[in-house]
Amino acid sequence: MLVTMRAAGISQLIRQQHKALMMSNRDFDRRYDYSCRCGWIDWAHADIGQHTPLIEQVEKEASKNPVENNLNYFLEGDPAFIIHYGFQSGKGLKFERNWVIKKGLSSQEKNSVALAIFEAAGQELEEWQGTFIPKDIVRSSSSFSVEDLTSNKLAFYMALRKFTPEDVRSKCGVISRDKAYDVWVYMNKNFGGLGQLKNKESTPVYFPCEDCKGEPIGMPHEFDSIRPAEHGRLWVKPTQYVGATLVRSGKDVHFRSSGSFKAVPAIPKKK
Repeated sequence: MLVTMRAAGISQLIRQQHKALMMSNRDFDRRYDYSCRCGWIDWAHADIGQHTPLIEQVEKEASKNPVENNLNYFLEGDPAFIIHYGFQSGKGLKFERNWVIKKGLSSQEKNSVALAIFEAAGQELEEWQGTFIPKDIVRSSSSFSVEDLTSNKLAFYMALRKFTPEDVRSKCGVISRDKAYDVWVYMNKNFGGLGQLKNKESTPVYFPCEDCKGEPIGMPHEFDSIRPAEHGRLWVKPTQYVGATLVRSGKDVHFRSSGSFKAVPAIPKKK
């Protein structure tokens, strides 16, 4: 009996030491939380800093690059404006482009367009990361990692609705670090880790968890209340970059619903 207890004690000590090591390394630190309703949350993705400019540009109907506001833009004949927005990868690489949005939208429509552009930009970055990393031209296993797009979506709502990380943890039902570690071990043992599991939707992926039994399944309404606007009617992704040469030309730029465009001699801009 004594030997069994000692063995159990040693086993428990080893497990505690192993847990401490895992929880202190870069793969399982304060960057990650597991929640009953939002799945894994990667706080490096759930960061509002790079997404607030999107919300501000859509609200103001103007690009953050003042020179881009000097032209007249049209989307299928209606007055439009252009913005400059994209994601920054964890490696510090920015992936930005132009987006064109119809002017005079309601607040609800603007939110719908902002979410659509946000999701399109996130998809582009993940696809790009999965193709190559310019520094060494190697494949990236982190592309479309199971928690990426879900965490991105949380960041969007945090930027738009001014939710705090504490709000997110509460509404998503974040579990304790010890219990999250157990989910982490299960995930690594059965699937090989976060980077090996892919998810091309913002819908959470769930894993077995004792603390989450009986909890509601699905993203909380506060983080899933806006439907993204379809490409073509209220916004488009240009098929080509609106470069400095075009901006300096002073021409009017007419966009089709496909994202293609042509520049024509300018009509004097209305004051």
